[in-house]
Amino acid sequence: MGKVKRTYDDSSFHAATKVIMPKDAIGFNAHDLISDTDNVVLTDGEGNFSLFEYSGVGTYHGHYLFNGAENPFALAREMISWMFKRVPDCSVIVGSTPVENKGALFVTRRCGFKFIDTISSPVGDLKISILTRSEFNKDE
Repeated sequence: MGKVKRTYDDSSFHAATKVIMPKDAIGFNAHDLISDTDNVVLTDGEGNFSLFEYSGVGTYHGHYLFNGAENPFALAREMISWMFKRVPDCSVIVGSTPVENKGALFVTRRCGFKFIDTISSPVGDLKISILTRSEFNKDE
């Protein structure tokens, strides 16, 4: 751990999204997302990425694109910590996790996110969760 950094590498992020994202992911355009400087894309340099998509003042929507991360929990925590420490405006991270993805739900919960709702979407039911800077820092 300790090698998380921000990336602007459109080609490697795009390649990861093609492998990891469902084929029917609606509105997910890797080039547009990484080109928008309000968004933050992080990588460990080993094909694992997180996208923190700017949603409004202080709020980012987190997406984790892990492709064989040795310890997804530790990597997710490191990426979240990076956001809260290096992006002063980031005070809340929102997640939306497919209800059938039990592994991702487990990691989300272990990272400190609180599940607040379940919604239906064009790609299936999603559990909505939030993590605030102050809640995260309690565990740091």
